[in-house]
Amino acid sequence: MLTTTLVRAFPLAPRTPSSNLFRLIARAVFTHLRNQRQYRQLHELPDYLLEDIGLTRAQAGRAAWEPALTDRSASPR
Repeated sequence: MLTTTLVRAFPLAPRTPSSNLFRLIARAVFTHLRNQRQYRQLHELPDYLLEDIGLTRAQAGRAAWEPALTDRSASPR
């Protein structure tokens, strides 16, 4: 009952260009943070494990210099 009251009292605002901009910026920040965490984990792997997944130390290092907005989780390499 309280939830229904809150929904009536505070209906969702329609999407505006500023809310879309906020969503775009938030997505970019979260993507960047996820990429940095994944790079750090990759960088911590020993060479023999990198070799097992088909990467060299140089390729793992280049991953950090890719564009910050690249979503690496979307497509396997």
